[in-house]
Amino acid sequence: MVKVALPIEHCESSTEAPSGVLLDSDLVVNGQSIPRQRILGAYYTPEGVAEDLVRWALNSAPGRILDPSFGGCAFMEAGAKVLEELGSESVGEQVFGVDVDPSCVQYVRDSERLRESNCIFEDFLALTPYRLEGTPFRAIVGNPPYVRHHWVKNQNRIAARRIAAECSVTLPETASLWAYFVLRATAFLEPGGRLALLVPEAILQADYAAAVRAALKTSFRRVRLIHLRERLFNDTKEPVVVVAGEGFGVAGSIEVHSVDTAGQLRELLQTSVSAFRRRSAKNAQQTLKNGRRVSSKALAAMAQVELTRGTSELAGIATTRIGIVTGANSHFIRTESDLRHLDVPSRARHGIVSRTKWLAGIDFTTEDHEHVAMSGERAYLVRPSPDLEHLPGVRRWIEEGEAAGVDTHHKCEKRDPWFRVDLPTRPDAFLTSTRLGPPRLVINRTDLCCTNTLYAVRFKLPKGVQPECIALGFLTTYVALWAELHGRRYGGGALKLDLSALARLPVPIVPSSIHDFVAVNEALRAGREHRAREMADRAVLQEGLGIEKATLNDMRTALRDLARQRVPDEKESCLGEVYG
Repeated sequence: MVKVALPIEHCESSTEAPSGVLLDSDLVVNGQSIPRQRILGAYYTPEGVAEDLVRWALNSAPGRILDPSFGGCAFMEAGAKVLEELGSESVGEQVFGVDVDPSCVQYVRDSERLRESNCIFEDFLALTPYRLEGTPFRAIVGNPPYVRHHWVKNQNRIAARRIAAECSVTLPETASLWAYFVLRATAFLEPGGRLALLVPEAILQADYAAAVRAALKTSFRRVRLIHLRERLFNDTKEPVVVVAGEGFGVAGSIEVHSVDTAGQLRELLQTSVSAFRRRSAKNAQQTLKNGRRVSSKALAAMAQVELTRGTSELAGIATTRIGIVTGANSHFIRTESDLRHLDVPSRARHGIVSRTKWLAGIDFTTEDHEHVAMSGERAYLVRPSPDLEHLPGVRRWIEEGEAAGVDTHHKCEKRDPWFRVDLPTRPDAFLTSTRLGPPRLVINRTDLCCTNTLYAVRFKLPKGVQPECIALGFLTTYVALWAELHGRRYGGGALKLDLSALARLPVPIVPSSIHDFVAVNEALRAGREHRAREMADRAVLQEGLGIEKATLNDMRTALRDLARQRVPDEKESCLGEVYG
């Protein structure tokens, strides 16, 4: 294993990289204490993977090679080794590296093959090709920093935005640093050269990544985005995608592949695409554009559900919006004991639904809210009307917020007064946004609203259809599998569906299933989600739409497989009662 240390210049506490790296301390970023290792991206990359990528990138022909964020020298060492295998002399002269952290020079000095004179310690995004000896390169390989947009500061942000403009690519402020590294790397390649980078799964899922993929397609004759399910880094559960671009300088095609292991990655890189596809076809697996691989039987089963004409897109039967954005939940949403301590009167507070875990069933009642409030949860939104602002407890609450600077938060300063949150119309249902299990639609039996941790749903019900029928259809294996195939994997393996995806989500609706609502709800509230889903499947898919059990089992098998690929090993025990 070889250590790969990634840049740290994106921290507020450092405008220049330090001369040493201390992974056991924290850095302050945007006012939060973040483990230094997380900021640095100091993860461990298998030597074999680095060698496989270098070997493919050089394509059996010696040439100059660059790692734009070399850290622990995994790819530089691999480059030197492969060049030696190819019979190249003075391999150290052909391997170059850039890194923002000067302490990484020690890895170079400890190497018998590498040359310190070929390394430059600057921000790669601010570096121009003419300033780097060796440009242009036959191959660029490496592992760009997985730094989130809110950690990119000052000059780094300016350099990143300039690169996007130079590449005629429109990227939003939410784009992470790896995206700019991918774009910048092409400026250092020679015509016909190859690019091999390990990037986050976001390249297949994030909205902004579409612009990066389009730029790659116009820059290379062929680009393969290879989703690797095996977790490469011991200290993070971030899945990776290999960007393998060949034939730089000629616009061409882009393909998405999926492999389970590093060994299969090697096989794909070493064999022709057609040969690999023939072998994959024997396993009856299909890879979708987002890198998800699913059995052909499961896709056929899903198509059969849709062909029954018993499904409706969610956008056709409901309007879905994000919940209330307070601008500072910790100030506005409080516990019962907090409000007693401040002496905020009950007339100045409103019950609120703010946690996915509160939704135990497929309906949410006043008793449910009372239970979570009594258990000490932050279940009340403070919103004093004008006639209550003068009360001592309310004034204490307002002054507490002003002392903490809450009134200057972006969302708050746009309100007049800053502390009065707008209350929307009561939603008919709550819909989970991010969850370890499948998304859940929960009928609202209260007069409460929700925060933006959940979606608020207003129904546009077809004649003869009750809300309970939609909630039951939402609980089926069909919807859960659709969500796995169209949702995004977030930190810790959680599954997220954004509003655009939810609008397209097909919901199977069977009016007669309402008779099963009570039994399904009881099973769900008892913590038996897998059993509740089986009951919903029987009522909606089998009895309602006529789907055979074998067809349903094909979907269930695919659902379990995709969920286990998404969720880290240490959380897999949580999946048993959810998926069976």
